[in-house]
Amino acid sequence: PSFSVNPSLGIFHCFGCGKGGNALTFVMEYEKVDYIEALKRMADRYAITIEWEGGEDSQKGEVALIYELHEIAAAFYHKQLLGEKGRAALDYLEKRDFERKVIGQFQIGFVPDEWESLFRQIDPKRFTPAVLEKSGLFIRKEDNRFYDRFRNRIMFPIINLAGRTVAFGGRTLDPQEEAKYLNSPETPIYFKSGIFFG
Repeated sequence: PSFSVNPSLGIFHCFGCGKGGNALTFVMEYEKVDYIEALKRMADRYAITIEWEGGEDSQKGEVALIYELHEIAAAFYHKQLLGEKGRAALDYLEKRDFERKVIGQFQIGFVPDEWESLFRQIDPKRFTPAVLEKSGLFIRKEDNRFYDRFRNRIMFPIINLAGRTVAFGGRTLDPQEEAKYLNSPETPIYFKSGIFFG
């Protein structure tokens, strides 16, 4: 009752929180994305082609870059699980009755027991220190160097309704590890109370 939509004017207003706007601002608020990302999603949804001036990279804001980092991470982790470094993790999953089809469908992955395995996969010139820190995938050391948040863990991507990876849950393979499960912190694209796993 406190949320009003006026289709003829193409606007909405929430009397509870006071926010309002058009369809684009609704997507920005609801999906927690910036203007460019909201524009892309709306264009994709209605099969509208957008022609960008100055190239697409110049249009990317922090949120779009954080999404991109998560896509890189998901692909890297999945590749590691299926490679030599992921053999023990894959054996563990298969003993727990995970079928290869399910592992592929959910892009389950593995991160090696290394401090910079994911960091070495990215171009530090492309991703600023602020973006790296806000992504939740890296931790900044006192000397301003970054290292991977996750190490030696089976990685479960957390995917939003738009089908984009926004976070990870990691299960350790080390029985001595204090934290059996380690999850991504909240970020500009991941709100724990707003996303239901699976």
